[in-house]
Amino acid sequence: MTRSIPTMRRGLPLALGLAIGVAPWVSSAALSQGIQRDAAIISEQVASRVDAYLYKAGTRSKLEFRGTTLAARAVGTARVSAEPTRTEVEADFRDLPQPGTLGPYTVYVLWAITPEGRATPLGVLELSSSGKADVEVSTPLNGLAMIVTAEPHPLVSVPSTQVVMRNVAVEFNGRTQPVTTLADRADYSALVKLAPASKRPVQVEQAAYAVAIAEAAGAATLAPGPLATAKAALEAADSAWRAKASAERKRAPELGRVAVQAGEDARVAAVRRAEELRREAAQKEAEAAQRLAEENARNAERARALAAAEAERAKNAESAAARSRAELLARMNQVLPTRDTPRGLVAEIGGVLFATARATLEGGARESLARLSGILSAYPALRLKIEGHTDNVGSDATNLKLSTDRAIAVRDYLVAQGVPAAGIEVAGLGPASPVADNATAEGRARNRRVEVIVSGEGITPATR
Repeated sequence: MTRSIPTMRRGLPLALGLAIGVAPWVSSAALSQGIQRDAAIISEQVASRVDAYLYKAGTRSKLEFRGTTLAARAVGTARVSAEPTRTEVEADFRDLPQPGTLGPYTVYVLWAITPEGRATPLGVLELSSSGKADVEVSTPLNGLAMIVTAEPHPLVSVPSTQVVMRNVAVEFNGRTQPVTTLADRADYSALVKLAPASKRPVQVEQAAYAVAIAEAAGAATLAPGPLATAKAALEAADSAWRAKASAERKRAPELGRVAVQAGEDARVAAVRRAEELRREAAQKEAEAAQRLAEENARNAERARALAAAEAERAKNAESAAARSRAELLARMNQVLPTRDTPRGLVAEIGGVLFATARATLEGGARESLARLSGILSAYPALRLKIEGHTDNVGSDATNLKLSTDRAIAVRDYLVAQGVPAAGIEVAGLGPASPVADNATAEGRARNRRVEVIVSGEGITPATR
């Protein structure tokens, strides 16, 4: 024999499932419990707020409970005694519909709601067949609102969305504060209502719902041990109800209550384990972020140290190059007139060191170049550019050839003296770059020259 019990509805926000056959109760689906945070205290179809009353100590107040659209005919009254350390409530209700007519619910629970929206169960309403119930409870709270909700079992920890009654002051001493939201509430809209069954104890139905809710909270994965205990307790309660012996059937309600507690324990264990996993994941994430931050800090420090070292190295290299440049300039000036320019150190071989209109080096030129080669040999990484220049007397073609030949003559002599040829570049510029006025004999003599431009590694160009 198979009968219908809680299962999952597709597409709804809460997945609650359980199936039963002749043998053990088996879960068909379990995703997550539909806990809503900071939701409207009553659904939008009913109202947007409930008043909390901050009772003055030593006073007596009278309240009414008014039904929402879920239980429009329901009414209730309450007498509230505000003591210095606690608040006593005596309430009675009538014309409440049976919870099962509203969906997968078996019981009504009276809740105290703080002005901040925190809910605490005050008591379970033992509803008669005619829809009447009364309750006497006390709470340490001084300021509270009260609501009544339909619940799947009596051990729920947060109110459901099915608010059927809310308090309204009639005679009241104290202050009023509206409560618009609940910190937590549960949506059981996906919990399918149990099919009617003759003489089935309500405690067995409540146990079935409790186990289904535990499964929806992920107990199969997060709390398999407590869930197995709850399922075993539920099976025991169901077996007792189905037993032929009346003595065994009488045990079903008590076994059902045990199963409800076991189901709630499994749900709580699952929620706690989920929170532990969340904290562990958050801690691991924080630790990973901390390690990354520390590694980034170390890398940044290493980068700063490397940058500082490189800056110091560059500074030292620049200083050394400047000293080397100044030293080389001074030594070259002892051999040939030399000036410091952005292009490098420029040594000038005047035209008087060449035979007239020829590229043949005179003895003085060879002597100077020999001494220059001795200086340059100490700087093997330097580059030389030898440029020939003439005055403007004669044709440009003649002057260009003469300037080139004179530059080549200087190069060949330096190479013969041991200066590496690979580091020497030659150019004949003719009269294109005069350094003096060609209108005077003195100026033309200045323009007839060969310049040796020295640059490269080890010397820093002068800043202009």
